[in-house]
Amino acid sequence: MGDFLVYGFDNESRSSTVSMDLAKTIIDWAILVVVWLVQLAVYPGFRRIEKSRFVTWHSRYLRLMGYLVGPLMIGQLAFAVWNVFMARHWISAETLYLGLVALTWIATFRMVVPIHDKLQSRGNESKFVRQLVWANWPRTVLWSVIVFV
Repeated sequence: MGDFLVYGFDNESRSSTVSMDLAKTIIDWAILVVVWLVQLAVYPGFRRIEKSRFVTWHSRYLRLMGYLVGPLMIGQLAFAVWNVFMARHWISAETLYLGLVALTWIATFRMVVPIHDKLQSRGNESKFVRQLVWANWPRTVLWSVIVFV
C-alpha cells in the first residue's frame, strides 16, 4: 500500500509502464538505425541504379520500406500521443517528444514523399536524388534527437 501512495499505482501498472517504455525505446532506435542507413547509403546509392530499371526498383523499394517504417512511425506516434495523454503537465518531455514526432511526420509527407513521387515519375535524375538526400537531413536530425528525449 505504501508504494501506491508514493507512486500512485501498483506493481502491475509499474511493470506495464516499463514494458511500454521498452517498446517505445526499441521503436525509436529502430527508426534511428533505418534513417541513418537510408541517409548515408540508400539514398546516395539511388544514383547507381540503372535508369532503365530505376522506376521498377524504386516502386519495390517504396513498398518494402513502407512495410518496415510505416508500422514503426505509427507506433512511435501512438506512444507519443499516449504519453502526452498520461502526462500530468502539458509542458513536459512527453509534449516535446510528441512535437518532435509530429515534425518527422511533417518532414516526411511535405518534403520527402514529394521527391519520391518525382523520382517515381521521372526516374533517378541526379537533381532529385540530391534533393532527396538534403530533404532527408531534417528527419535524420529529428530522429537522432528523439531517442534522447
